[in-house]
Amino acid sequence: MKLKSQIATLCSSLGLLACATPQADPLTSQALQPDPIEGVNRKLFAAHQVIDKNAFGPTARAYRDNVPAPVRGSIRSFLANLREPITFGNDILQGKLTRASDTFLRFMVNSTVGLGGLFDIAANNGLRGHREDFGQTLAFYGVPPGPYIFIPALGPTNLRDLIGRGVDNAGLDPFAFVNFGGDFFANIGRNAVEGIDVRAEADVAIDNVLSTAVDPYVAFRSLYGQNRRREIFDGNPPIDDLPEFDEVDPEAPEPESSAPENPPQPSAPTNLRPRM
Repeated sequence: MKLKSQIATLCSSLGLLACATPQADPLTSQALQPDPIEGVNRKLFAAHQVIDKNAFGPTARAYRDNVPAPVRGSIRSFLANLREPITFGNDILQGKLTRASDTFLRFMVNSTVGLGGLFDIAANNGLRGHREDFGQTLAFYGVPPGPYIFIPALGPTNLRDLIGRGVDNAGLDPFAFVNFGGDFFANIGRNAVEGIDVRAEADVAIDNVLSTAVDPYVAFRSLYGQNRRREIFDGNPPIDDLPEFDEVDPEAPEPESSAPENPPQPSAPTNLRPRM
């Protein structure tokens, strides 16, 4: 039953893709997240700050300060390798076959020579990784982001990306199809370690935003939208909304100025005396 429900979820999502029309320049206003429930989101954001200040932040800093950097790097590489099948599936769904072949090769090399992904051998040999998720796939086919949503402990998202995360976890993540004792807790542990690692890496940036932004809520919302837009366009978002300039004929004569070439200079006043 578990497998059937996961396949049904994936098929319904693919049906949504079939109804969408691919476009070359989707969601050029991605950074401008619609936020119709801002009042609720602000309260959730404030609750998250309390949790982060008392739990997530201290845990992430303890992890960063007590776990050597090479070990953290291996953990990060191992977790990224577990996500490669999700990236591969979304590469295929978006028709990016070259990127899909790179992802497949990375997964095979790092899972074998790299000891399950503990060492990113592929990147060391020029085959750097990337991330794709079903939220990006929906955006690729023109599905709008929907309302902005802030979820404590998970962070900023939107309706499209939240649905995409569910599809990735249920239909593209190999862990969803592996049944072993304690698989639920293994998933929880994986997500927890990944969250702590991400929070530790972003600690300085988060503190800077919280201490310098006039409105941290708006700052985080904007940063999330900009980051997702870069990811949707594979790191090369289009430059739009540039001002339009009139075309200039290079052979056209320059307009004559109505001002005289040598305007008369005002004479200096002679009746100025210093005040006593």
